[in-house]
Amino acid sequence: MKFRYYFFSMALALLSVAFTACDDDDDPAYPNPQPIEDNSSSKPIKLGVETLKVKVGTENRQEVTVADGNGEYSAFASNTAVAKAYTEGGKVYVEGVANGKTDVVVTDAAGRYAKLPVSIYTTDVMQLDATTMEFKHLVGETRTKTGRVTLGNGEYTIASDNENVKASIDYDSGEFSITAKALNELYTATVTVSDCTGISATVEVTVDWTDDPFDDALIETILAKTPYEYYLSYADTSMSRWGSLANAKQADGTFMFGWDYWGYYYMKLYAPSQEVGTYENCKLEFSPSWSSSYTRNISDAQVKILKNENKMLWMAFKYTYNGAIEYGYMVTTVIE
Repeated sequence: MKFRYYFFSMALALLSVAFTACDDDDDPAYPNPQPIEDNSSSKPIKLGVETLKVKVGTENRQEVTVADGNGEYSAFASNTAVAKAYTEGGKVYVEGVANGKTDVVVTDAAGRYAKLPVSIYTTDVMQLDATTMEFKHLVGETRTKTGRVTLGNGEYTIASDNENVKASIDYDSGEFSITAKALNELYTATVTVSDCTGISATVEVTVDWTDDPFDDALIETILAKTPYEYYLSYADTSMSRWGSLANAKQADGTFMFGWDYWGYYYMKLYAPSQEVGTYENCKLEFSPSWSSSYTRNISDAQVKILKNENKMLWMAFKYTYNGAIEYGYMVTTVIE
């Protein structure tokens, strides 16, 4: 009877083991192969399953049935940080240690072996800290809200079923963000979060809209300003640093409130009155830079004079441009 060492074949088998751990990058622990008897009449090992999925925890261990082989079975996991494999009472068991993937190798008395891909997971149910999100903001604007996975198995992906709702997620931590664009109608979307085991959970998104930017907080902000301040939302800047006052009463009895810097940068807002109230179809001329693509020449702005006190005016305005609501304000002086 001849003996030979199976170091070469065992090494090839072990080097071919591929594993990916969701939360652990430790190097796999390999056993030390021992010489075994070469029995040409031995049978190949045949396992009862081709792959195995095991939940973390001793109480969730699973038996690996050996359908055919040569007895005296032993087993080991190529990455012991992910799974443990052992025999007990002549049976082979796999126990999950941490999320990830590895291979379990089963050997028998004749030196035959079989390799079994194993996936280890933590939970059968995914949980999120938010299952609904509600948005309401200006038409054409986008807003973002965030959430996170509170229970899952890692390697997260996310998808939205509506192109107006964008979603992204951190692959490892499960922290996600959802960004919604307001249209001129109410709509909904479903955002689905999935993990490496294929389980998923959803966030039901509702996106409402408004065409009025002037909530109580913004009005309070405007009323706290002092002259001279000029602001337009899409330019996102105050324009009180340069230029000069350009207020003037027009020949037709209307009023032009404005600011001008050598004719290159300017804002001119035309209103029919200086009294507190709301006025429709007002004109706005605005240029925040040398580029004509940033100018506005609006003929249907809505102007709100919020306060007229001590020869000072607090004014707000809004209009629609390319389907989006833009707005601004002025704090200036009354025209005598």
